[in-house]
Amino acid sequence: MKKSKVILGITAFNHDSSACLIYQGRVIAFCEEERFNGIKHTGDFPIKSILFCLEKAGLSLNDVTDVAFYFNIKKCLLSYIKNNNPLYYIIHPSLFKRKRFYYEIIWLFSFINKINSIKKLLNNYKIKITYVDHHMAHAWYGYFSSNFKNCTVVSNDSVGESVSSLAVKIQREDKKIIFGKTFSQTDPHSIGYLYGAITEFLGFKRGQDEGKVMAMAALGKDKYVKYFDDLIRYLPNGEFRISKELISLRNFQPKSQRLSNDFLKKFGYYRQPQEPFIQKHYDIAYAIQGVTEKILYHQLKYINDDNIVITGGIAQNSVANGKLNNFFYKRNIFIPPIPNDAGCGIGAALSLYYKYYEDLPEFVDTAFLGPEFSDHKIIKTLENNKINFKIIKNQTEFIINELLKNKIIAIYRNEMECGPRALGNRSIIANPIDPAMKNYINEKIKHREFFQPYGGLIIDKNVKEVFDYKNKNISGPYMSFVYPIKDKWLKMFPSLVHFDKTSRIQIIKKEQNFLYSLLEEFYKKTGVPVIINTSLNLRGQPMARSHQDALNTFYNSGIHYILFNNSILVSK
Repeated sequence: MKKSKVILGITAFNHDSSACLIYQGRVIAFCEEERFNGIKHTGDFPIKSILFCLEKAGLSLNDVTDVAFYFNIKKCLLSYIKNNNPLYYIIHPSLFKRKRFYYEIIWLFSFINKINSIKKLLNNYKIKITYVDHHMAHAWYGYFSSNFKNCTVVSNDSVGESVSSLAVKIQREDKKIIFGKTFSQTDPHSIGYLYGAITEFLGFKRGQDEGKVMAMAALGKDKYVKYFDDLIRYLPNGEFRISKELISLRNFQPKSQRLSNDFLKKFGYYRQPQEPFIQKHYDIAYAIQGVTEKILYHQLKYINDDNIVITGGIAQNSVANGKLNNFFYKRNIFIPPIPNDAGCGIGAALSLYYKYYEDLPEFVDTAFLGPEFSDHKIIKTLENNKINFKIIKNQTEFIINELLKNKIIAIYRNEMECGPRALGNRSIIANPIDPAMKNYINEKIKHREFFQPYGGLIIDKNVKEVFDYKNKNISGPYMSFVYPIKDKWLKMFPSLVHFDKTSRIQIIKKEQNFLYSLLEEFYKKTGVPVIINTSLNLRGQPMARSHQDALNTFYNSGIHYILFNNSILVSK
């Protein structure tokens, strides 16, 4: 019998650092480092996340046998050497003036240096480190979070070692996993890179604010659609090519120019964050959103599979996901709860477990893998800080009564959800019936741009009554899809209706007792089957991890109540 392995899966040194722990074939714990250090999308080494995972499992670093890293460093280096022949810089001396060559060398070796420093630390504990191909890490996590036996996983992001898109067919026979590559798209032809470049052009932060561009698109017109369409070429094998007239060579320098000079001649220079938005900005957002949807449609059309997992950073584009789920309504489309790079640590660890044991790990069919705090700890914190609270018995009745008074309620309960969406354990909920509610949340809590919408909760049996939802399989537990709202409902919950008459929804099933009963009772009392749900945090901060984080959000915003663990109520 093989020795029992304790495997840490790690994402680090770029963005969305995280750690997970697999023991006896099960993912015991996971957390993003941003939830500890307060820096959204941090790339810091996830030491606090690692310590949390070990504590939850009742283990120490001495018990860890292996670390699975979400990036293949050797392949990354070989790819760089292959794609950056020194002769190229002699032929194109202008690149020296922009210091592109020097910066990329510095970036690459800095990345490797950080890995080596951690490797030395791990050697002290006799922990072996294994490097996993980036998009395969996405694929492993996507597959094992889906509950599909057989499927095709499509992964799109900015870039892995050299691959920007990968489609891989995965089949399970007994305890054996069989892989078959469908297509592989190489850099610089990357929809993730292009979307990020447009995000920067519109005055936002690449890698953080792509959701704002997606939201802006609803206010755009088709003025620039043909321009973008003419610069994308679709190949018959599911791949695509982006013209150099649209993007420049990949550059890792944070403030580098990612769009081509031709693009800037046509559209002008980058919008500065303090500048007002004009229609041109909305029209560009509309065009890039359309291109993204067309590329994903092109990929899925090529794939011959009833079960599809979409993952990678682009899988956070919930507008595209909803359109794909409706268009391919005879297929089962799944988006994992942590599709961005944070989830790659889980995928890397799962692949290492399978490689070692030649056995299947358990499926990771939950997003609730993070820290939780007991009633005792919460009450002790409240008492130490002289914060008044009371214990309530019927939380559903209390919440509905207060929502109908247009009160904003923070829900903090049980294990923290992981990934980019609040799913009911670290949430702010509100009444969507009041047309002023969206603006109130924006002004008093979130301080976001006016064009950013809010997502909603709805139970599965009501989805097709309210939304234009065509797929035979009613599922969407991770708030990953946006759907059109049927006309008769548009005036019923105006604070959940985006400019294009759509809404992003989290579909709740009966097993989620607390939220299910809450939504049922709200529907009975109001005739409205949805409730606003947004993440428990302030602008620029990650989602609350601890009850102290939640209290900080509560006291620095316009939230009226915070309910801990379904019974401990704090009010202002």
